[in-house]
Amino acid sequence: MRGGARESRRQVHLEGYPSVHLIAVVLACAASSGVVARSKGRSYAAWALGGLLFGPAALIAAAGVADVGTERRHHPEGQGLGTWDDRSGCPGPR
Repeated sequence: MRGGARESRRQVHLEGYPSVHLIAVVLACAASSGVVARSKGRSYAAWALGGLLFGPAALIAAAGVADVGTERRHHPEGQGLGTWDDRSGCPGPR
């Protein structure tokens, strides 16, 4: 009987530790968000941090964000985003 009791004490049951599962999901979301964002020309570190803070929501957002090059081509006026020195799109006196 004692041998069987020792055997059951050695087994590790992760069902009693929901935080282990939560940490695994958050780390997976952080890495995945960073990889998806990098493939779209975004910052890996910033999106991975977002994945750590917001979990699956950051992964969904990273998947939905546009590529960096696509933003310039699909600007509503069709002229690109311009630069800080370009005041053609700024309201006010020129």
